[in-house]
Amino acid sequence: MRLMSPTRLASLAVAATLCGLAFWHLRAGPESTPGALREAIRALFGYDIEVSARLIIAAEFGGAAAVLLVGNGFLSMAASVAGMFVALACLSRALSVGGMKEP
Repeated sequence: MRLMSPTRLASLAVAATLCGLAFWHLRAGPESTPGALREAIRALFGYDIEVSARLIIAAEFGGAAAVLLVGNGFLSMAASVAGMFVALACLSRALSVGGMKEP
């Protein structure tokens, strides 16, 4: 029996995380998707909140499929960096609209 390479294991972990987020967003509704991304899509393309949320969920599933199919370290790293960027954008938005208090 041959073990998987660490790069392949990392790709599987990133793909599973993206799929888990997409399923959670599907169950929780459009408001659960990142607000900063919804607002950016709305500003760029003029879509309403439901369409913006569907586009975000589709991007999560597409990213998971790409990472899983390609399975290289670069794509996993790019998906992780994109996730961190979205998290920072959401944190910045929450701080600016009063959703979180500054320390």
